[in-house]
Amino acid sequence: MTQAFRIENGGLINRDKKLSFKFNGKTYIGYEGDTLASALLANGVHLVGRSFKYHRPRGFFGAGVDEPYAVVQLYRNGETEPNIKATEQELFEGLEAKSVNCWPSVNFDIGAINNFLKIFLPAGFYYKTFMWPKSFWYRIYEPFIRKAAGLGVASTKHDKERYEHKYEYCDLLIAGSGPSGLAGAYAAAKNGAKVILAEDKPRFGGSLLTSDVNIGNQSGKDWAEGIIAELKTMPNVVVKNRSQIFGYYDHNMLVMSEKVSDHLPSTKKYHPNKRLWYIRAKEVLISSGSIERPIVFGNNDTPGVMLSSAAKEYLKVYGVLVGRKPLVFTNNDSGYETAIEFPSDFYFSYVWDEFFAGLMPPTILISFALGSILLGFATPAEAAAMGAFGAILLSLAYRKFTLGGFFESMIKALEITVLIMFLVAASNFFGAEFSSLGTPKMMTEALLSLDMSPYVVLILIMALIFLLGWPLEWVPIVLIVVPILLPTVIALD
Repeated sequence: MTQAFRIENGGLINRDKKLSFKFNGKTYIGYEGDTLASALLANGVHLVGRSFKYHRPRGFFGAGVDEPYAVVQLYRNGETEPNIKATEQELFEGLEAKSVNCWPSVNFDIGAINNFLKIFLPAGFYYKTFMWPKSFWYRIYEPFIRKAAGLGVASTKHDKERYEHKYEYCDLLIAGSGPSGLAGAYAAAKNGAKVILAEDKPRFGGSLLTSDVNIGNQSGKDWAEGIIAELKTMPNVVVKNRSQIFGYYDHNMLVMSEKVSDHLPSTKKYHPNKRLWYIRAKEVLISSGSIERPIVFGNNDTPGVMLSSAAKEYLKVYGVLVGRKPLVFTNNDSGYETAIEFPSDFYFSYVWDEFFAGLMPPTILISFALGSILLGFATPAEAAAMGAFGAILLSLAYRKFTLGGFFESMIKALEITVLIMFLVAASNFFGAEFSSLGTPKMMTEALLSLDMSPYVVLILIMALIFLLGWPLEWVPIVLIVVPILLPTVIALD
């Protein structure tokens, strides 16, 4: 499968190594260095789940730990784990994941009916709704509520993975490997301090990976790689990626979770799946950077709406465009930085594909069919036949022709033909009836007796047709209403 939203160059992924994975039973292709989120976006997949209560559609909002929506059920090495953030799960060969909180599928979710009934399901409604009769609670209400609760499904099987605990001491613990974290670690290590540098993502560098900055006549990315390489050679420094510090307790006791094997198809022998660190530090430097605050507006939780910083990271780190025509809503300079990162030639290629390749050939075909009638080269029936034949040729050229679609178009053409013939027959019938009753003549005489300007009468007629255009289609107006009003217009000269 082609990755329609992957740019040809750029990003920090390994394009020489393709990885196959499945999402909701469908096979996709990504690259080594992708996350599940970036690989799905590269393949044009935005809808990944449903919200807890109202089952509203959910997509990607962030690009890392800041992701609130895109959680999936992960299947790996015969085990399953619920509520894994797609933005943090690294891609590996054979990865399988499914959407959560939806049935029978994420695209057609029966539970979405709750969104239409939300006026009857306010917050806390169940505290008053499920109180009577009392005997229903244990047999009906509680089982139903428990089944609806939660997102993913926890495994009931024994966990075959291994987990380790580790206790460590250091002079300086640094959370985050952005420019300040790397500079602090390097300065402290050069002065002989025992340093632990923790980065929750696979790559070191933080904002240096997405910003075009220069440090010491080097790009931010190259400078970060050089500092990390030197830190790893120092005996007094521990450098850890895929390691998230999630707890800060009294007396500088911190807890860190290290993902040892989550990025691999299976855990290596004698290796743990995860390692939990208990670290006692003399000093702590928090260099975790900042998380963009979203702008609040209606439906900002739907697929396709995401943080500007996330869109920039997907583009710069993974070489993925989050959309063909992005709309950036911002109140600061960071939004402009994201906007200018999108390649300008992509817009032109999109215009070419959508306008010249998509719109022009059908327009030429329609113009040719109508022009042949107006210029007398063909009868309406012959022009219609040429138009139908040309449409078939275009569908073959676009590689969209299918027997099912051909049969469906024939049925649709038959329906339209029957509708038009019915309207023509009905207009002839009503026209004959109105003429026999003298309705056009009576209406003409009534309007002309009002002693009004002909232009006022014409404006009234146009206003009537305008009002009829709300409940009626243009075809019945032309075939039924206009013949009745036409004698009046002629009488006005």
